[in-house]
Amino acid sequence: MRVMVGATFLVHGYQKVFQMGVDNFAPMLAQLGVPLPHVAAYLAAYAELLGGLALVLGLGVRVATLFVAFTMFVAVTKVHHGAFLAPKGMEYPLNLLVANLALFLTGAGRLSVDEWLASRATDPSAGKAAPRPCADAAAAA
Repeated sequence: MRVMVGATFLVHGYQKVFQMGVDNFAPMLAQLGVPLPHVAAYLAAYAELLGGLALVLGLGVRVATLFVAFTMFVAVTKVHHGAFLAPKGMEYPLNLLVANLALFLTGAGRLSVDEWLASRATDPSAGKAAPRPCADAAAAA
């Protein structure tokens, strides 16, 4: 799930940054009443691009999910709030929002850079992996 959600954001961020252009995205946000639309456009576009890449790699997943989940919160409340079903409804961005919240709670998973880095941080005296409070708390929940 992490890789697919990440790929979705990576592609959408790429579109906003390199195809549409962030400066062309900002007027849409201004029409929706988003404060500081140029700043918001850059933050949203790069949150999707870099957050998507982070999710695909499994690097800094809990931080990345917060940024992309916030972009979906704005999409649900400002853009797709009139209906539930696609194409103009909140169904799809709401699912992406919930998927990111799930990834925040569960972490990156075994096949991730986060997990690889955690496995490398060993306690030399015991030869065991060092405790990871966030992952251990999520596993206990």
